[in-house]
Amino acid sequence: MASRIIDLRFLGEGQPDAPHAAPHPFVNEEIYRCIPLFDPGVLGIEPQLLAELRATGTTGEIYCASADHNGPRIAAAVAAIVSAPSGPVGVHCAEGKDRTGIVIALALAIAGVDRHQIAEDYAASAGHLASRFSAALSAEADPDARKMMRRGQATEPATMLTLLDHLESRYAGAASYLRSNGVDEHQLVALHSRLTGVS
Repeated sequence: MASRIIDLRFLGEGQPDAPHAAPHPFVNEEIYRCIPLFDPGVLGIEPQLLAELRATGTTGEIYCASADHNGPRIAAAVAAIVSAPSGPVGVHCAEGKDRTGIVIALALAIAGVDRHQIAEDYAASAGHLASRFSAALSAEADPDARKMMRRGQATEPATMLTLLDHLESRYAGAASYLRSNGVDEHQLVALHSRLTGVS
């Protein structure tokens, strides 16, 4: 059993009173935490910038913009892993690819995992989501919409490497990024210890 379940969806997404959404099975349990990575919208980016990125940018560039715009929320999600009671911690969003991918990549970076291994871990989402994505594509008749969906469904290693490179070049790495958004040194040490077993 997990010691904590961190739900990265926005408030109301998956809550009992949300229209067309099934309530989270652990919503009334002590282990459940809803820590929205961003407000309703796609990766918490201003609509104009998002439209530009969707037209000319890559998914990796969208992730970079999300990191720039949602630092305190991302840091809060990472801090919730640190503060969880001893035991496994579950982290999820709607599909476990974008929001979850960003948070887990940061946690793994703090643990000292090689950037290429982090990218491969992210890319493994493709196999787990294949049937779900295939069903969504089959239900979409518009060819332009299908093209956009395929692009959004991709989990290429290069996408995560783009984000990790961005964190390094703009913030001097994952640790500095998290520090600048409210995670203190004690929490960073505790996260490393929790994930590696090394004090």
